[in-house]
Amino acid sequence: MSKPVISVLLCDAGFSAIPILQALKGNGYSVAVCGSRPLDPGHALADQSFIVDYSDHNAVLKIFLENHFQYIIPGCTDVSYATASWIANALKLPGFDSMQTLQLFNNKGLFREHCLENDYPVPKASMHVEDCQSMQFPILMKPVISFSGRGIVKCEDMPSLKTQYQVASTENPSLEYLFEEFVSGQLYSHSAFIQDQVIVQDYFVNEYCTVNPYQVNSSHLAVDLEDHIKTQMRDWLHAFAALNHLCDGLVHTQFISNGSKVYLVESCRRCPGDLYSLLIEYATEIKYAEIFTQTFCGKKIKNSKTKINNSITHSVARHTVSVNQSCFFIKANLNLPNLLSSSYVALKTAGQKLAPAPLDRAGIYFLTFQSEKDMLLNTENLVNCIEIDSTPYPSII
Repeated sequence: MSKPVISVLLCDAGFSAIPILQALKGNGYSVAVCGSRPLDPGHALADQSFIVDYSDHNAVLKIFLENHFQYIIPGCTDVSYATASWIANALKLPGFDSMQTLQLFNNKGLFREHCLENDYPVPKASMHVEDCQSMQFPILMKPVISFSGRGIVKCEDMPSLKTQYQVASTENPSLEYLFEEFVSGQLYSHSAFIQDQVIVQDYFVNEYCTVNPYQVNSSHLAVDLEDHIKTQMRDWLHAFAALNHLCDGLVHTQFISNGSKVYLVESCRRCPGDLYSLLIEYATEIKYAEIFTQTFCGKKIKNSKTKINNSITHSVARHTVSVNQSCFFIKANLNLPNLLSSSYVALKTAGQKLAPAPLDRAGIYFLTFQSEKDMLLNTENLVNCIEIDSTPYPSII
């Protein structure tokens, strides 16, 4: 007798959520997606599709209840995760923290205040512009609710900060800002799966921002990160998870290291975007997206006894093709010899408008190098190895 099919609602139909959708279908689930853009690929690939704005909590809840879905899965955006959390908390579904804990992840100001109160490793910061008088410049001004580096401004002195704050406050009086001392160092991400508030699998990734200073466009798994830096991040996460009673699942954190200590940038519980899951999978042969889905479906994390420090099997880099000025995209050409292999996920076709980073991207490359040395030498400079054929916007209108 065959098992009954379990149906789930994936709260995202965008391209970055496709590995999640495929992982769910591969494990025998019937998968529905929701999203407001009919051309997003998830609508064509899922078993059911609902054209709805997933920021509308009540609309998504109505779909969930009327179709008798058993589980809700977040996608790769903060909005998707917030809606899925709200529904899961209301219906007591697995895989999500309390709504109070969610606010720590969604609000940069609350996260910073929590970290400072508990002596976690973060740069000096304040929610009050007046406090910047006693802080060291440069200072980053960040919207407390934002993503992908949007709205971040670097100010070199107090007069320029006041000017930027005045302009921003005039344009959007309701938006709050975090003011934070700028920290120099290498940007990394730490992607960790926890069970009973203990890390059971984790991955460290070098990240580079070479088009927009606050959006990652090139990355590879860290192969030379010193153990004492990894230990600092793991110790912080264990303390943070225990203090906040985090449920099982992914905790993804960006941090900066100056070689001796770490500084937390931000943390989230959603799957990172721009096909980050495939970078991990291609480099380690670990099915990251599948592990991500498990706790939302009431399961323990597979291979939870696997040791942390998962080995890197292939020297793979990811590069997001982006521009710093609006244009009409035509094509992208890779000029990098001696690769073992390369693949390209096209997100724009010839003639489509391409907005500047961090608002848009034309496609994503995955490049397999012959050695770790080649990967380390080339990844940060991939932006110089890709020629974007385009026409200025809006000159041909």
